[in-house]
Amino acid sequence: MTDNRNNSLAKSLVKKLINKKIFQYGNFTLKSGAQSNYYANFKSIMSYPDIVRDFVDIIGFDLGREYNDTLNQTGGATGLHIVGIPMGAIPIASCL
Repeated sequence: MTDNRNNSLAKSLVKKLINKKIFQYGNFTLKSGAQSNYYANFKSIMSYPDIVRDFVDIIGFDLGREYNDTLNQTGGATGLHIVGIPMGAIPIASCL
């Protein structure tokens, strides 16, 4: 995937996230009590396979580039660990 295709896919993904109310603008009180102008609730993302595919493609592209840069800098193998917070991120981490 090229950088231009990745940027185009990212813009399309943001529109989908807003349309499905996964990403919302407004006034929110977070669990910590802090105030925020936006809220992202990824718990429902697995209900939209096209969004999951796009999300994983974008993140995978960037992770692959970072991993290759690290390999080139260290001159050898290095570990790559992907983890996810329960509910919202474990499914995405599993897809990666």
